Amino acid sequence: MAVAALAILLGGSACTPAVTPAATPQPRAHPVTFEVSKIAAAPSVIAVLTTKGQVLAKQGSLDGPWISEYTGASQLAVASDSTHGPLIAVLTRKGQVLAKQGSLTTPWTSEYTGASQLAVASDSTHGPLIAVRTRAGRLLAKQGRLNGPWTSVYTRVVRFAVASDSRHGPLVAVLSPAGQALAKQGRLNAPWTSEYTGVSQLAAASDGDNGLLLAVLTTTRGTVLVKQGQLNGSWTSQYAKASNLAVATDPASGPLIAVLTGTGQALVKQGSLDAPWIAEHTGPARVNLSG
Repeated sequence: MAVAALAILLGGSACTPAVTPAATPQPRAHPVTFEVSKIAAAPSVIAVLTTKGQVLAKQGSLDGPWISEYTGASQLAVASDSTHGPLIAVLTRKGQVLAKQGSLTTPWTSEYTGASQLAVASDSTHGPLIAVRTRAGRLLAKQGRLNGPWTSVYTRVVRFAVASDSRHGPLVAVLSPAGQALAKQGRLNAPWTSEYTGVSQLAAASDGDNGLLLAVLTTTRGTVLVKQGQLNGSWTSQYAKASNLAVATDPASGPLIAVLTGTGQALVKQGSLDAPWIAEHTGPARVNLSG
């Protein structure tokens, strides 16, 4: 069963883990200190991207040893499901997308060269979902296996988000250069549903019981709007004057929504769209969710 998790990435945060090389895993190694630039999490797996471009990951126990995955990365994304195990993807500094699934020590599969952004998801029925934005702005996606063919999903995107669950299949949301949010679910070549116009950021999640969870940050007053269940469902206003947002969902706990306010406060709610906000942190930060 998936468990939603919140990660707040602080400015200039440092960690002191035990780092284990992927080729020669050991119970523990001498601790080193590294500055974190990105953190990503999925059920049972957490990964960090250091300011030097090193990707480290651990699975199972939060106090377990780190495994060194890659050096020279600029972006990082992770997902996991109970059948296929952890999915890790990196965008190298040369624009190459690499991915691995099943074990933290498995070899990398070269996915694409010439990418500028990536995102991943996974579920036990449909397998890994990988999406990349090319340097020309085109969105490509694949699902089922790491060496599968790419599907051209959208011609030109500014931002995008993906999710997947065993019942509903892949969920893809894109933000066009004109600020229009579009989404599709069920298959990669499904028709688009126009969701909202006047958007600066978006986020997506999905689970088999509660369905999709979409969130947008509008260009008007920085309002966070969220919908759950259906692509053509109604929007619920969540917060005004936000600067960042993230969402996750799982069958047991329901939707998890996090926003970063204009004053740097991280607020979170879980269980329903009308649940009260809980203050988690104040100060420079970004929020990341997994569920």
